[in-house]
Amino acid sequence: MCVCGNPVMDLKGRNARIWYRNRQGDTASRPVKGTFIPSVIWLRTLPVWCVVGVCALLWQPPLESAPSRVELYEASVPVANQNTAQRNRALAATLEAVLIKVSGQRNVRAYPELADAIGRASGYAQQYQYRNVQAPRTVINSAGEEETVMEPELQFWVRFDPRAVDKMLKEAGLPIWGGERPMTLVWLVAEVEGERVLVGGDAGVDLQKIVIDTGEQRGIPVLFPLLDLMDQQNISVGQVWGGFMEDIRRASARYATEGILVGRAFQQSGDWWTVRWSYWDGEKENYWDQQAPELEQLLVSGVDVVANELASRYAVNAAIGGRQSLELTVRQVDNLDEYARVLSYLQSLTAVESVEPEEVRGDELNLRVQVAGGRAVLEQAIALGHILEKVDEEPARIEDLTTGATRLTYRLTP
Repeated sequence: MCVCGNPVMDLKGRNARIWYRNRQGDTASRPVKGTFIPSVIWLRTLPVWCVVGVCALLWQPPLESAPSRVELYEASVPVANQNTAQRNRALAATLEAVLIKVSGQRNVRAYPELADAIGRASGYAQQYQYRNVQAPRTVINSAGEEETVMEPELQFWVRFDPRAVDKMLKEAGLPIWGGERPMTLVWLVAEVEGERVLVGGDAGVDLQKIVIDTGEQRGIPVLFPLLDLMDQQNISVGQVWGGFMEDIRRASARYATEGILVGRAFQQSGDWWTVRWSYWDGEKENYWDQQAPELEQLLVSGVDVVANELASRYAVNAAIGGRQSLELTVRQVDNLDEYARVLSYLQSLTAVESVEPEEVRGDELNLRVQVAGGRAVLEQAIALGHILEKVDEEPARIEDLTTGATRLTYRLTP
């Protein structure tokens, strides 16, 4: 039988269960083993046109990877009403959230100058508004069971002055992490009472929200697999649970993300949760285990570990990394619109302090770029943007040998 609806997870203490909510909103206490996988027998009972449709779904092309740009200088928080006291508290909370995203650091209040700025948050706000949204809430239904429902919520949204935020972080000696950030795909299996559930699609929506919300707080985009027919053909719960990274990377290829986070969650004696994490960044894999009384704590902590690692790699601290002048050649620049696109893109990168066009040769645009943090920082930032594609190293030009300049060569993508 095909299971339709959303599993609702009650993951606290001894009575942890995975509840299934059907389309009518009723719940039953049977565990959900995973997403439905059509069998050969089931396919034989379908009309030919339906089988052809299923096969077409199985042969979907890889998903296109959209640039993972984060809106760094805005944030929103729920508020009870629109009075002045609520607004002031919301302004402080949203500025703190923005400082965390831009710096990549959780403990921004530990810096006296930032703690003082948070207390005067209204002076840095460019615009704000109140928004009525639908937000998920966990409630106890008539059967005494937890379920997730959508309820109206009033939110306070604000955008802060980017220059002012960057200035206060630089004065505090903290790095600045640009808006182009690596996307992370999350494969998470939760074992409850011996049943293992692969989270994604309509499965484990509560757990997905915890991970995605934490990612938004830290400014790192995360997504879960669709668990559609293609995913079900490519990988099983057992392969994720077993940590078979070759299989996981193969199944992840269609999502074209820069990183893969794998978590295996289970309860041990004393009702404590354990999550065994692994993170693949495209080059190496890191492993770590975490334990806590509640699974929510571990999901937040797991995302924090990834965010800290990415921030240490990509956030730019000009005071530490110094500055470097680089020669940059961009090919396949065929008209003024593309010329403007290249300049605008490079100027938008946090590490880039200035861009000076030097020469145009046919479809090649030669630039001098002043970079905070050096060559590696610029290369990392460009790689995340999917706007410029690096060209293999070529013999140095005579003029570069004469000046000692470092030249990077890219081509403009369509």
